[in-house]
Amino acid sequence: MPLIVWNEGLSVGIYDMDEQHKKWIGIINELDDALLNKRSIEILTKIVKEMEDYTHLHFKEEERLMEGLNYPDLASHKVIHENFKNMVQDIKKDLLSGEIVLGTTVMKMIKGWLEAHIMGEDKRYGKAASNK
Repeated sequence: MPLIVWNEGLSVGIYDMDEQHKKWIGIINELDDALLNKRSIEILTKIVKEMEDYTHLHFKEEERLMEGLNYPDLASHKVIHENFKNMVQDIKKDLLSGEIVLGTTVMKMIKGWLEAHIMGEDKRYGKAASNK
C-alpha cells in the first residue's frame, strides 16, 4: 500500500504543478517501498538522490510560477522550500555516512510535510492563479 495516495484534495488547480506533485509522491512512495522491503543501501541512496534532484526541479518550477503571478508570499514560500531541501540533504548525507536514518518516523515526517505543504502553502498560490 502506498504511503501517499494522490487524490483531488491535493490538487492545487494547476495541471503542471499537480503532475509534478504526483511525480514527487511517486518517488516518496518508491522510497517507502524500498525501505519496507529492506532494499540495499545503494538503491535507497539512488532514490534519495532522485528525490533530492526532483525537489530542486519542482521548487524551481513552482517559484518561477509564483514569480509570474507576483505572488505576495513568494519570499516565505522560498524559505519553506529551502528548509525542506536542507532536510533532504541531511537525510542523504546521513545515509551516505552509514547513519541510516530512514525509517517509519522519517517517512511519516516527509509525508506529513508534503501533504501539509501542498494543502496549505501550495493551495494558496493555486487560488491566486485562479483569481488572475
